[in-house]
Amino acid sequence: MTIPAKFRISLLSAAVITLQSHAATDPTELSPVVVTAKAPVSAEDFAGTVSVVTAEDIELSGATNLLEAIESLPGLSTSRVGSGREGIRIRGMQTDHTLILVDGKRISDTDATVPFSNFQYNWVPVGMIDRIEVIRGPMSNLYGSSAIGGVINIITKGAGKEWKQSARAEASKIHSADGGDEYAVSYSARGPLSDKADLKFSIEHRKSDPFQKEFNVNGNQLKSAEQGKKLTNILAETGINLPNNDLLTLGIIYGKEEREDHPSTPYYDIKRHQVSVGYETSLAGFDVKALAYQSQSKNKNISGGYNRNITENMATLDITGNLTDNQILSAGAEYSTEESERTDISFKDKFTNLSAFAEDRIALTDSLTFTAGARYDDHKQYGSKFSPKAYLNYAFNDAIGFKLGYGQGFKSPSVNEGSENYIYTNKSAGYQIIGNGNLKPETSKTFEAGLSIHTGDLNFSTTLFYNDVENLITTKSLGFDPAQGVVRLQYTNVNNAKIKGIETTAGYRVNEAIQLDFSHTYLDPKDKDTDERLEKRSDHEVSAAVTYKMAALGLKTKLDWQYIGSQYETRSVRGPNARSIKAKIPGYDLFNLSFHKRFNDNVSVNFGVKNMFDVYPAEKDKNSIAGTYSDTGRELFANVTVDF
Repeated sequence: MTIPAKFRISLLSAAVITLQSHAATDPTELSPVVVTAKAPVSAEDFAGTVSVVTAEDIELSGATNLLEAIESLPGLSTSRVGSGREGIRIRGMQTDHTLILVDGKRISDTDATVPFSNFQYNWVPVGMIDRIEVIRGPMSNLYGSSAIGGVINIITKGAGKEWKQSARAEASKIHSADGGDEYAVSYSARGPLSDKADLKFSIEHRKSDPFQKEFNVNGNQLKSAEQGKKLTNILAETGINLPNNDLLTLGIIYGKEEREDHPSTPYYDIKRHQVSVGYETSLAGFDVKALAYQSQSKNKNISGGYNRNITENMATLDITGNLTDNQILSAGAEYSTEESERTDISFKDKFTNLSAFAEDRIALTDSLTFTAGARYDDHKQYGSKFSPKAYLNYAFNDAIGFKLGYGQGFKSPSVNEGSENYIYTNKSAGYQIIGNGNLKPETSKTFEAGLSIHTGDLNFSTTLFYNDVENLITTKSLGFDPAQGVVRLQYTNVNNAKIKGIETTAGYRVNEAIQLDFSHTYLDPKDKDTDERLEKRSDHEVSAAVTYKMAALGLKTKLDWQYIGSQYETRSVRGPNARSIKAKIPGYDLFNLSFHKRFNDNVSVNFGVKNMFDVYPAEKDKNSIAGTYSDTGRELFANVTVDF
């Protein structure tokens, strides 16, 4: 089912201003503190654009991973990355331009190391997520490389002062195709072990069958596909209270995941972990936090019989406090190493980086705040990099606020991309990829301006943004090698892009029972050299929802609509007439309906249907020769949670 164009246009024309924080948040609630800012700053006062997804939002949506939990936020889009998998784009940037954190700690950047990867969205058991902070725009001034497009910080539930346990069972079924059914069980416990220590623990086991459905469109074969997954996630962290109110934390995240293609062909075995130790104290009125951790992802290709291993080691020191009554300072230093290894080609290399940052938030008047920050990175392979940021926040009154900011971001090439020793040959696919020691980091300059209006039950705001991106990394052909029968490709800096757009959301609480939410993102991403539209980026994305609470029955229901606009994508035609075509992929609509029922303080049930009208984008793609989509059809889901 597709919403008529006339109706969509009227909706888009009516929406001219947006909410900066997630529209599903109750407009009467206080603006949450943005932990990712590394300073006690509210979402409204934050120097940038942030959305917050709560545990309640995730539960009602039926999301089973990070991507599903945040995909309807403004400025975000899910993009096909190949092999029936999806990645996250923020404001039209590359899928590997987003830094993903768990409680402020980086997870392994498989996006930049493993082709067509979506291995980074299942690190944390969903039931253990307290909220997700999504910052759109460069955050390199605080987080360095990989935060060129934005930051996603998964914040897990704290131990708390009372012992709590929870068990959950889930099931879902794809209605109109072969495969795709999913089952999951999880358990969590958190609370004090004694007056000196606490613990939080969670374990999740999830299994989904591989899914595939084929379509014959104008004589061409297209399909929708999703890999099957069998995964186990474990998260544990203990906090130990030391004298003088100091705190020692020890944490571990462990995951094991098996992937298989349809119908049941083993594809990848993935093992990942993150181990950490942290120490928090106070010194001269400043909060001081030292943290050391390792994130590792071991990715074994079953059919190829080789491993792609990524290991990142990090040591950080963060200091936060008030310089004066009107100034909050955040500063720190960081040492990191990134190591990549491939067993089939005997490749192993490591990059190192040392950095320091500072950000000062100054209240110039009661209404005007100026934030200035910068980061200096000294990369062993790519030299020094300076990333400044400047931002103004102005409150006209209690209801209307204005933001204006500029920031720079960068992303250093991955070890594979930037190492001269990296050579990977795939004769069955007919190509060879070679690293390049002369690569330059990808860089961005971003301007944004936002206006927000919060008046009781009605919230609006608008954000316009412009990204100037240079030295995007791609591959160039070095010609055909007849001895090996492959086309030789080498990583290179080629593309420069200009991406501009506007994010629009609105939220209105009709009464105690009904909440209306709306968001719209318009994106105009162009290649600066050719002025052609960048691929795999929708021009318009819209989300609208109605949430209805029946307090007397303990029931909440939500109906939401998503529109994903048209985009372009290059498709390859193999065989004697091998060539590439640039196809326009049509837009499509999705409707979801969910219910949440709480029977008492201990038992709740969530159930619903995703993609109510069984829409398959592959079936609508009449311009392509071939292609694989990662979208599935109508899905029925249900879960029950018992708290005790």
